[in-house]
Amino acid sequence: MHIKSWYLVLVGILLQVLFGLFVLSGALSYGGLGGLVGAIVGGTVLFISLLGLIPLFLLIFQKTRKIGSIVSIILGLIGIVINFGFIIGIFLISAGILALWKKM
Repeated sequence: MHIKSWYLVLVGILLQVLFGLFVLSGALSYGGLGGLVGAIVGGTVLFISLLGLIPLFLLIFQKTRKIGSIVSIILGLIGIVINFGFIIGIFLISAGILALWKKM
C-alpha cells in the first residue's frame, strides 16, 4: 500500500478537529472565565484546522502536487509557530516532504 501525501494532511485535519472538539467540550462544562477562555482556545484550534484544506486540495491532483507540497510546508511551519496548529503543522510538513520526495 502506498501512502499518498494528502492522506497525511487528511489525518492531521481529523486529529486537529478531534482535539479542538475535546478542548471545546471540556471548556463548555466549566462556567465563568475559565470556560470562556477554554471555549476561545477550542474554537481557535478548530479554526486552525482549516489551514490544511488548501494543501489537501492541491496535493490531491497530480498537476498541482509540487506547488501543494511547498504550500504544505509553509503552512505547516506557520501552524507550528502559532502553537494552536501544532498537530496539523506536523502533518502538513511531513506531507509536503513526502510529496517532494516522491517527485524526485
